[in-house]
Amino acid sequence: MSSLVGRRPGHLFDLTFGEKYGAPVGKMRKYVPQVDVNKVFEEFNKRYPKIRRTLMQTRLEDYDWECAFAYVSEANIRAAHPTSKVFLVAFTRDDVVEIAHIEDGENDEKDWLCVGLLRDGRWFALAAGCDYTGWDCQASGGAAVGNTYEEVVRFGLSVDERSRLGITL
Repeated sequence: MSSLVGRRPGHLFDLTFGEKYGAPVGKMRKYVPQVDVNKVFEEFNKRYPKIRRTLMQTRLEDYDWECAFAYVSEANIRAAHPTSKVFLVAFTRDDVVEIAHIEDGENDEKDWLCVGLLRDGRWFALAAGCDYTGWDCQASGGAAVGNTYEEVVRFGLSVDERSRLGITL
């Protein structure tokens, strides 16, 4: 199955979906919207001035965050709100342009949590964790994506996750 990952915004491309006996079942034309990420985040900063942001480049280069983002595949991604019309495509750490909230986890206890803005204008909430032996044995994770920060925070995070990140509704 093709994805929008790595596709340039503002361009059309064909997206193949489904297979039967190894052959594509159907195709549809998709448009990756051109989004001014700076404008989106500027609006976010005006609406939520008290939210502390971190230097994401150094924070996300950590081994644990590398493993947490490895669990964001097309199989482990969902829309934050069921009626949201958002692309359900995987993303990597390289696609993250800004982090609104981040909280390190602990093996066999708390999940690694992150809320941020992607290069294509989608917001995401990521949660991933592993057992006491680390990421190579038993681990899991996933992400919720939405069109707005509010959508991801309200519908993509549990009450406990919001509490750990210091988010109130």
